[in-house]
Amino acid sequence: MIALLRNPVARTYSAYHYRFSVRHGRASRTFEETIETLLNRSPDKAPILRRGIYVDDLLRWSRFFGDEQMLVLKSEDFFEHPQENLDRVLDFLDLPGWEPSAAELRDTKRNRGGYEQNMEATTRRRLEDYFEPHNRRLYEFLGVDFGW
Repeated sequence: MIALLRNPVARTYSAYHYRFSVRHGRASRTFEETIETLLNRSPDKAPILRRGIYVDDLLRWSRFFGDEQMLVLKSEDFFEHPQENLDRVLDFLDLPGWEPSAAELRDTKRNRGGYEQNMEATTRRRLEDYFEPHNRRLYEFLGVDFGW
């Protein structure tokens, strides 16, 4: 099993924009209004937040996959150092090394879009506070601090 994890605050913001802007048209509430409402609910009632609590999913999967069968990568590292992380994946899968050409990397499709508005600093901080205990549990489980 290979898991590529994104900063849960950024993942939440992206999910909001995808859900309301792409799939359902314009949102009736701002991201800040939506988060304010959801932070007062249990994670089970706020799936957009629950999906960023990675440790719960990894703990569940660890009942079926041993440590040697799980590779967890930080998506920001994957995009900043693609070859290094590709090498880790190939090694994990016991596959021979492969180095894509510059043209193959350049032609790779990747969503590089932006958002009409940036997340407000206070909302970012509230989300960081919300995810902090879950991230701490994740780091303890993995033995790696992703710095979120």
